[in-house]
Amino acid sequence: MSKSEDKRGKVTAEHIAEAERLSAIWAETYADRKTRNLHSQGAFGLEYGIGNQAAVGFFLNGKTALSLKAARGFAKGLQCSIADFSSRLAKEAELLAAAISTPSGPANDLVHRMATATPETLALIEIALLESDPAAVKKLTPSLVNLVRAVKETIKAQQGATGSEQMDLPDPG
Repeated sequence: MSKSEDKRGKVTAEHIAEAERLSAIWAETYADRKTRNLHSQGAFGLEYGIGNQAAVGFFLNGKTALSLKAARGFAKGLQCSIADFSSRLAKEAELLAAAISTPSGPANDLVHRMATATPETLALIEIALLESDPAAVKKLTPSLVNLVRAVKETIKAQQGATGSEQMDLPDPG
């Protein structure tokens, strides 16, 4: 397996079905995106934090499984909900929101830290929460890494109860 295949992960039939639904929404919204000057994959991907033209194309064509971060960008840009194209990621987003909205515990501590964080730190936390990117984790302080890890453990516990996939956080070292 090549390094790029390993990073993208295995594309399953569920991922392909998600891409087909997303691609249909993409096609349906062409006129609206054109009026916003976001009809090209490259412009859209950059505007909504999905990535470059190739990344958008890979997601739309099912070559790469959708991540929650990409799904959030597509939903925002296409003015739809994540559930419109991925029930799997909609559930993951719901679990993440539930963990963060917990009135006490590590998720609450993380929310408070995020309220005063710089935009760069906020972006790193989001990447660490959504994608488990080792490079982002290495740039966070150890206390933030511990908070993100605790939030992910809460989400894992919730997912275990629902039978969803697990979300791992790489070691910062």
